Amino acid sequence: MFHPTANDWPAPHRTLAFLCLSILALLLLGYALYLHPKKAALEQQKKVLAEQKAKFHTLSLPSEPIRLKEHLLAANFLLEGAPQEGLPGLRRASDSALSFATSSFSRKIRENYQDTLAFIYGATRLDYKDLHNRVAAEFLPDASPLEKTYFGLEAEDGQEQPVWQMIAKLWTIQDILQKSRAAGLRLATQEDGTVKIAADSVIAYTLSDKKDGPCFLLEFPINATFSGTLDQFLAFAASLQNPDSCLPLKRLSIRTFPPDALLAGNANAVDLCLFTIQCSAFMMPQASDSPPPPEEPDESTPEK
Repeated sequence: MFHPTANDWPAPHRTLAFLCLSILALLLLGYALYLHPKKAALEQQKKVLAEQKAKFHTLSLPSEPIRLKEHLLAANFLLEGAPQEGLPGLRRASDSALSFATSSFSRKIRENYQDTLAFIYGATRLDYKDLHNRVAAEFLPDASPLEKTYFGLEAEDGQEQPVWQMIAKLWTIQDILQKSRAAGLRLATQEDGTVKIAADSVIAYTLSDKKDGPCFLLEFPINATFSGTLDQFLAFAASLQNPDSCLPLKRLSIRTFPPDALLAGNANAVDLCLFTIQCSAFMMPQASDSPPPPEEPDESTPEK
């Protein structure tokens, strides 16, 4: 029996079949390379738009264009303020607050490493060891120089701390000890003779919803216990925040001891207290340097 093949087709039919198959292949290729990605991108945009709409409705904002524009103008005014009228906005207030909060580290970083990035990437263990020995010799003269850990700077959770963070903690401890000494407070000691001052874990602040998001501010808390009078502690607390230093007091616990002898007819006032505190210093790790304080408007310059 005769079975026709493609070669038995007339030439015009073979040409037409080839063109049809070629067009079909081009259509499939175009769908795979162009239409399908476009469709997937459109579906993703629809999904994002639906999420944004749902989030927008939870904010209780006006949906009318005119009212929404008025709300946007009011929000921009709150954010930027009116510099020509001497009204600072939230952005300027934030820059000023961050500049003041990081003033303690900014001064030390400029004196030793020029800027923050040079400090993070340029600090060495020799720098840390030199600073560690100087602080220990100044405030802990009786401590053995062979001890490996001072001030709670041992490895956290079995992991080695970055050198620059250990130096930052030492700077904070040094500032606190200098201010307490100037106020007349004495560093308390435990029963085994070790001092009651140690660095706590670093706290990172971020605006990202993710845990591994970039942090814009680092906090270095220090726990310490001092003994002295209430007047001495008040002088110490007053010195924690000034134009060149910002070491806010976060926690405070005061314990008092009765006089050794209660004498009739005397005031028998409590004169010795134990002050357990936590102070913190702050640093911005992402900036090349801390932002300068905003300039005050020059009232002598007439407005144009």
